[in-house]
Amino acid sequence: MDQGMLQALAKSTRRGPLWTPDDRARPLAIGRGDIKRLIPHREPFLFVDEITEVDLDARALRGRRWIDPEDPVFQGHFPGRPIYPGVLQLEIIGQAGLCLLHFISTGSTAITPETTPRDARAVRIHAAQFQAPVGPDDDLTIICQAVEVNEYTGTCAGQVWRGGTLCSSGLMEVYFVDA
Repeated sequence: MDQGMLQALAKSTRRGPLWTPDDRARPLAIGRGDIKRLIPHREPFLFVDEITEVDLDARALRGRRWIDPEDPVFQGHFPGRPIYPGVLQLEIIGQAGLCLLHFISTGSTAITPETTPRDARAVRIHAAQFQAPVGPDDDLTIICQAVEVNEYTGTCAGQVWRGGTLCSSGLMEVYFVDA
């Protein structure tokens, strides 16, 4: 995908929902235990609590993240005015994107005891936008959509929403080390 198309996509993610589930979306309740089979992240750096919907045709996913008011990050960011860091919001999007890329690569939402995470490395953040603060006790909706996927790389666009408020968006690329 050329740079102009990436910029146009990044700009479009700042306006409205990247993806709205329709009747093709499969409702799911994939919790942290199964998410650990999809991505290598672990507490305290596992930032996707649940995957609630996947649409393999649209190559899109919806998930959830609750922001714990006791998260130690709030002690320093910022005392008396706690704001969840933007870089961690991008990490939420990235982790959800890795889950989505797993479903796309297998063509299924099934998670078996043999399911293991792919070895992937972040390559680039093509775009990031922070539009509204995220704070303690916020219940967030994560939306991700695959933009381009091949055997070596995957690029996903994603958004973090608090209710009807778009808080952040990002466009990120990973390299599959195991390809």
